[in-house]
Amino acid sequence: MFFGRKETVEPLPLPSLSALLDQLFNKKMRPLEERSQGIIRELRMAHGQFISTCLAFEKLDAEPYTEDIWMPNINAIKSNKAQYAAALTDIASHLDLEADSSMNIYSRYHAILSNVEQMMNSIIRTNSKFKQSFYCYSRYLGGFKKASAYLDRLILLFRSELEKRSAEFAQYTLIKEHISQLKAQGSELEALNEAIAALRSNSKPIDNDPVEKIESETKKKLSDKSTELLAIREEASRISSRISLLTAPLERPSRKLDHLALRKKSLHLFLEDPIGAIKDESEYHDFMELLHDLEKNVASGAIESKNPQELSNSISILLNSDIYYLITSLKDLDHKRLEVHAQIRELDRILEELYSGRRSVANAHQQILLMEVEIKRILSSRQSLKDEIEKGFSLNYGKLISITA
Repeated sequence: MFFGRKETVEPLPLPSLSALLDQLFNKKMRPLEERSQGIIRELRMAHGQFISTCLAFEKLDAEPYTEDIWMPNINAIKSNKAQYAAALTDIASHLDLEADSSMNIYSRYHAILSNVEQMMNSIIRTNSKFKQSFYCYSRYLGGFKKASAYLDRLILLFRSELEKRSAEFAQYTLIKEHISQLKAQGSELEALNEAIAALRSNSKPIDNDPVEKIESETKKKLSDKSTELLAIREEASRISSRISLLTAPLERPSRKLDHLALRKKSLHLFLEDPIGAIKDESEYHDFMELLHDLEKNVASGAIESKNPQELSNSISILLNSDIYYLITSLKDLDHKRLEVHAQIRELDRILEELYSGRRSVANAHQQILLMEVEIKRILSSRQSLKDEIEKGFSLNYGKLISITA
């Protein structure tokens, strides 16, 4: 009620929900888009500066600083310098700052931020790989360091803008998942009703037997779902591997920090199982604080390492990564995996029921009764999902809707 007047409830069919949700969410994310476009303009400038600095460094013809190096091979150092400069230029040249218009605004700019962070992580790894060149030509790397610092500041600003809207993105994702579940249940209902109709007309000649058609269609759906499940598992495996690569180098040093600090929170427990340990933003902030403590103790020498620079690089890479987003994505994929797996089981069950029905008319009648019970269960679940979706549109976007199908 608004000043004594009822607001209009808009009836909407299920196929229209996703497009409307994207439209409303993108409208809500307009301020983020404006801020992100400004940051991306600066990123392009910083990126251009970085590439120019790399190219200038590659052309540099200067003697390396070698006073602290035992029996230096000048020619080898100069050759490594050229390789180092070429590697940096190659990494920077592959940065993609274009926004994918097919994605929602939040995901679009999160993907761009991820591209920039991956570039910076690759640069850190390259600095470590060519640490002798980095040391011997450090006096000529002022422009490179300045451009890198500029990029780091923009990354922090970009990440901050996205973090401000992470809760809104989580709500959007939840509604999106409910819409996907509602569509999946609609497909299940369609398959069940088709199966029931086919079983009831099973007495027709085999050439016109609709059960054959339904079996073929169900097998096609089953094949598509199996392909989807495989893709989800591969993506989950890729993300899991990336998380392991980020955390594995720090497991041993984290034990030293835990022993040194004697805190209630254990960094090693986070690193041993980051996916299970980081369940929400609060635990993620605890984890980042412990990482910063580890970084300080390594820098001060309180925690010793055979290769402190490499350890510092590993910590920096993890701090600059969006591991919380990766873990959340992995959990979302696990939810989708369970959902698709349930749909596969349902399709398998429908196929089995069709096979049973074809073997026996009496058995077909029993299978019809079971399918009708399943239909009632799905219809009840669909109503709950509709209520959640309608509530989500109202609370998050002020949009009153009624789902008509």
